[in-house]
Amino acid sequence: GGKRLPKGESLIAENTGFPYIRAGQLKNGTVLPEGQLYLEEYIQKSISRYTVSSGDLYITIVGACIGDAGIIPDVYNNANLTENAAKICNLNENIFNRFLSLWLRSSYLQDIINSEIKSGAQGKLALARIKSLPLILPPLQEQHEIVRRVEQLFAYADTIEKQVNNALTRVNSLTQSILAKAFRGELTAQWRAENPELISGENSAAALLEKIKAERAASGGKKTSRKKA
Repeated sequence: GGKRLPKGESLIAENTGFPYIRAGQLKNGTVLPEGQLYLEEYIQKSISRYTVSSGDLYITIVGACIGDAGIIPDVYNNANLTENAAKICNLNENIFNRFLSLWLRSSYLQDIINSEIKSGAQGKLALARIKSLPLILPPLQEQHEIVRRVEQLFAYADTIEKQVNNALTRVNSLTQSILAKAFRGELTAQWRAENPELISGENSAAALLEKIKAERAASGGKKTSRKKA
């Protein structure tokens, strides 16, 4: 597992070259850089055994998001890890770390983790329980193919989300435009004749709203699937 700061010590905002990964940064299968804080060198030396390497996996063991898992990116090589997470390293050569990350985040394994937490007295995911979690391990080539397909679906879901947001922006702009003209008394018969596409057709507000509903239905559960694969 990671290591808490020595008693009486604190993190600083100045980039000392010794980043400390906090639990709040462990999201979406990676380490988020927002709000990054650092260790002073003398503190880092005292807890230098509790670092992670790029490509290691992490899993949170305490807190509101117990069971969140992901991969340590290159930029956090040799960073110190919070005591609220454990690292998984030195994987067998037959295990693809990106596949294992997806497996840990799958709904199947997350259900098992949640059950383990509820059955425990401390609301903590013990290291022994992590080691006992089941692992379905297809051949290495299949692991790579599974990762490729899942990441392809994630990319498609991102595209759908952008399209939905763009459609919402168009609808909001259209609504504001129509309301402004209505208050100015400009929604005349001539205006309607000159802007038939805003009244009906594929660019009308009604059509855009229907498109949004369809796109949301097609991409349903994206955020959950990203966490649980």
